[in-house]
Amino acid sequence: MPASSIADSNTARLVERMRRRIERLERILAANNIHVPDSDDDTLPVSTTIGDFPTIDFSERPRAPAKRVDPHAALETMPRILENVMQMWGTEALDGYLARLVIDERGDRQGFTMDVMDELLTLGRLARIGRTVPAAAMRPA
Repeated sequence: MPASSIADSNTARLVERMRRRIERLERILAANNIHVPDSDDDTLPVSTTIGDFPTIDFSERPRAPAKRVDPHAALETMPRILENVMQMWGTEALDGYLARLVIDERGDRQGFTMDVMDELLTLGRLARIGRTVPAAAMRPA
């Protein structure tokens, strides 16, 4: 079968499918007493409401002022830990160090704030990714 015949056949099926869907929608609207004017009906004013559809308010609500964002990392409040992370960066020793910080094995630590904990876990993931990706792939092209 030529390609043009296949395209015509697909188009005809699509048109028939859309015609059936439109007929079904029209039956549903009629069953619910919703009148939809024809699109070429120029006698209707632009603001005519069709059926009992609600008016939708698209105006924007007032926004709250932006919160102040601290540009410093939470880990910067702990210079000793930050220095250790920087020195161990790129080595497998960092995994053990971060694990000892995150998991309390002694039972007497008060724990980190959520910001610090989030940064420690993120650094751990980044460190592992950095060791598995070849250094050449990390450099800009």
